[in-house]
Amino acid sequence: MYFKILNLYPRDENSLVLSFPMVMLHKKVYNPLTKSYDWDKKPQKTEVLQNTLNPVFEKMFSIDYVFSEKLELKFLVVDVHGYEYLEDSEDHDFLGSVEITLDEIVYEKKPVTLPLKYGSFQNLGVIKIAPFAKKLHDKIDLTLAFHAILEKPIFNKINTFFTIHRSNLLDKNFELLHESDVISKCFKPVSPNLELNLANVLKEADSEEDCLLKFEVFQQKLVGNAEFMGCFQTTLNELITNKGRALEFELINERKRVAKSGNKSGVVSSYKNSGIFNVSCIKYDQYTSFFDYVYNGLKLNAGFAIDLRINGKIIKKRIKVKN
Repeated sequence: MYFKILNLYPRDENSLVLSFPMVMLHKKVYNPLTKSYDWDKKPQKTEVLQNTLNPVFEKMFSIDYVFSEKLELKFLVVDVHGYEYLEDSEDHDFLGSVEITLDEIVYEKKPVTLPLKYGSFQNLGVIKIAPFAKKLHDKIDLTLAFHAILEKPIFNKINTFFTIHRSNLLDKNFELLHESDVISKCFKPVSPNLELNLANVLKEADSEEDCLLKFEVFQQKLVGNAEFMGCFQTTLNELITNKGRALEFELINERKRVAKSGNKSGVVSSYKNSGIFNVSCIKYDQYTSFFDYVYNGLKLNAGFAIDLRINGKIIKKRIKVKN
């Protein structure tokens, strides 16, 4: 699970310094001493973000899902006074909490938005919980090739590399997923087969359709930084649904596209693209667990039969069956 909080109530309205928020997760576990269920004393914690009322936390909480058990969760949002108090939650300012079961989060199949509560106080902000199921065993193999269209003819072949970024579900920003090695002196570079683990690709994305991937191609200069050549975007779902087939994408450099247009409206007259990126072979190995069936809405119909015979003889005594 990943977390985002919107419109968090400040600890001091008159202070120029905003909150230093952190989220803590408590699970209700069985206590053999009291023979009852109590909140655990060692919660999971996110990182502390500084001076913000709309935090987006990077650290996730991992919880094992057990189909036959009901797991109650409590999310506490606190304002941290200092990093020296991280181990003791009593030294923090309480900003609000939410209680929910893991089943309710799984049932939604999408980010859950809940209001923070603190007694009778309202308008304390909302917490957005983005769950995702780790596909630990799934992987996708890609064979990649691309070539660039250069503005000026050159005699020396170029050094190129590419990067792959994935979008975050909560804030829609891109983060680096993979950076290739530099492919030296080649007009049409072919990358070695790339294997991506879906546990890293999907991360907090709810499904393959939500997982947006951005491919960027660069020319490695002998002196200075790399020069951006072009990029394209696709989804993980598009790659998976086209397994066994080749895909072709245009590399677009937005700066060159606008510069070559004859007017401010951005209508292109001469610029077409900066190259072609080919995904020539896609192989997807999928491992399906019982949780995948439950998470995607599997419905079970069960039938039961009772054998009322002992050694082949029918029992005459009535048996009451409780539902």
